[in-house]
Amino acid sequence: MVENCQKCIEHRTQKAETLKLSYLLGRPWEVLGIDIMELKQKQYLVIQDYYSRFLEVVTLDKTTSKAVIVKMKNIFARHGIPQMSNGEAEKAVDIAKRILSKSEDPNLGLLSYRCTPLESIAVQDFRHKDLALKRENRRIYYRKRNVKDMPILKVGDIVWLTNMSCYEKVQTVAEAPMSYMKKWLAM
Repeated sequence: MVENCQKCIEHRTQKAETLKLSYLLGRPWEVLGIDIMELKQKQYLVIQDYYSRFLEVVTLDKTTSKAVIVKMKNIFARHGIPQMSNGEAEKAVDIAKRILSKSEDPNLGLLSYRCTPLESIAVQDFRHKDLALKRENRRIYYRKRNVKDMPILKVGDIVWLTNMSCYEKVQTVAEAPMSYMKKWLAM
């Protein structure tokens, strides 16, 4: 009954969902996080390589698909075309915003970020060995807090978007987990 009540849907709180972990990658530029952000009334295209955490930030004059494709072609011409992109783009946007907010010269800010060493191979090896214990701890944590995965949406499903206070229809299901294209509905 509650699932069909429009007021209940609009005012319910989002239930906790299990974390989606980044999987281990074999090489750089295999999987990317891509997003568009706004900072100080300027639009930016943010691309981050999941393997190396290398960050590309470019200014967008327009946010049309054509303008974004032109910028992405330029970046892909330098680094190669990725196999897929996925949902860690929000983290890359946060990093890019911090860099651009702190630095008067965005290029110097990006240079400083890119020169910061990442974790060593020894730390990564330790993480692989410790993975089974972490999975078990996570399973116990989720069971105690009644955390469950959200249902997988299908094309045509109508969903309530709390942050936008509107209903939308799923148009396409992307290859990346929990990634969907939406269609605005007047309800």
